[in-house]
Amino acid sequence: MTRSKQKSLIQFTSGELTEIGNHFARLSEIFLNAAKSSRESNPEQIKKAPKDPNAPKRPLSSYILFCSDYREAARLKNPTISSQDISKVLGEMWKGIDSKLKNKYEEMAKLSKIRYENELAAYKKTKENVNIEEMAETSRDYDIAHNIMSGFDDIHGSHFYNDMNSSML
Repeated sequence: MTRSKQKSLIQFTSGELTEIGNHFARLSEIFLNAAKSSRESNPEQIKKAPKDPNAPKRPLSSYILFCSDYREAARLKNPTISSQDISKVLGEMWKGIDSKLKNKYEEMAKLSKIRYENELAAYKKTKENVNIEEMAETSRDYDIAHNIMSGFDDIHGSHFYNDMNSSML
């Protein structure tokens, strides 16, 4: 080696190399623990809200409607290819269809979307009514409990504890 290259090399003792290795091991442990704790401390990202089985189904896109009509034909035409490859074939078919056929599926998708919006509006109304009924029931329970605790007789419209106390005097 030449003298200039010797000056640029850093030499470590075996103890220093061990210390550097331990330092990197601690760093990797810190990063692994940080990744684990972020997944564990944020469970709402992992958990999904349960879907309401009564909610209307979302509308299908024009492409999905096309695929549902032509999937079987593509499978019969290419019996040896996988499902993924069938999807690729359908994608190529969708790109190559004429605008008249594509417009037919886009109109079907629009109608499907309108149907979905109407069903969703009706669903939200019924859900709001159920929530209002639940709130009213809860509110009635609260009012009855509050009246009992405060001594108000809901049936007679008076404070029965005060009436009882005054009649006892």
